[in-house]
Amino acid sequence: MSPLFGIYTTISDLPVRGSIGLLYGLTSPFVVASLALGIFISTMAVTQMQAMQMPLLRQA
Repeated sequence: MSPLFGIYTTISDLPVRGSIGLLYGLTSPFVVASLALGIFISTMAVTQMQAMQMPLLRQA
């Protein structure tokens, strides 16, 4: 993410305000949970089509 901040601030000439450490700290659990859900779905699914439909069918 840090290289994207560098590119963004260079192109748009706008500074990034706020704590980058806090941003990393708050987005890390989301990324880990998303990866864990993807691994769980791919473990439970038999075919690729079933894996693509699993998140859609889980709407309660």
